[in-house]
Amino acid sequence: MCSGNHVSTDVNFAHLTVFESVEQLSAFDVMPDPVWVFDVDAYGFWWGNARAVEYWGLEHYQQLVDKDLSSDTDGARNRIRGIFEKASQEGMTSDPWTTYPNGEATTVLIRHKAVLLGPQRHRGIIGFVLEEHQLGEAEQLLFAEATRYASVAVTSYTLDGDLLFENPASANLYGYDRRENLPENISLFESRFSDPQEARERLEKGRKGEDSRHTHLMVTRHGVQRHTVDIRSSRHPLTGEYLMLVSEYDVTALHNALQEAELAKTNLKTRQL
Repeated sequence: MCSGNHVSTDVNFAHLTVFESVEQLSAFDVMPDPVWVFDVDAYGFWWGNARAVEYWGLEHYQQLVDKDLSSDTDGARNRIRGIFEKASQEGMTSDPWTTYPNGEATTVLIRHKAVLLGPQRHRGIIGFVLEEHQLGEAEQLLFAEATRYASVAVTSYTLDGDLLFENPASANLYGYDRRENLPENISLFESRFSDPQEARERLEKGRKGEDSRHTHLMVTRHGVQRHTVDIRSSRHPLTGEYLMLVSEYDVTALHNALQEAELAKTNLKTRQL
């Protein structure tokens, strides 16, 4: 089983069911649907029933426990922690997840229940896979419309910095002419940063799956603007390939206002002297 150093002592979790060992989970082995238990603190599978082992294309639940999840993104880890917190408060959650058994993207509806695991009382989640789940046309349209009309620039890039998708706010901000005539060693992602070194550093973090949020000077069609650039690692819902999801917030006016306030404060002090 996975090991970890975290001991869950938060009194808010005292109401959760405790599983001291995997033997207590044997009842789930007869269920016809995949059921697995995930150790949130050790970040790995704790157990899976026979159907879950089959779902992942494995032969024994120990192979599921030993599954290497080191390449998972910060976003995936944060989502797992968030699901535990929500399930611990609400009792049960239902969420669509894109999983990758045998490397193929499969979207399923999973019901999650928060529990505590082992002598160390690790935070854990029991995942009950209900069915393969495809977003309906109405849901797809809602997501598309929300992105289309968002005032925040949202862009999706490959790990090489090539454009996959951008919403109208991003296209309006940067225009379409910047996609052509770029130097061979400069990606579209990097070209939007005023400082090439900062661009390379952010791209490298994105390639490593590291989420980050920093403020940069960005070269837009309206001139150089100061943006808070939020980069989150994600995976393509169809291919499973890792990608970068970038949101940009214009903080130019706020920065200028703070500078003016600081300058006025300095001038006032000077006059008083």
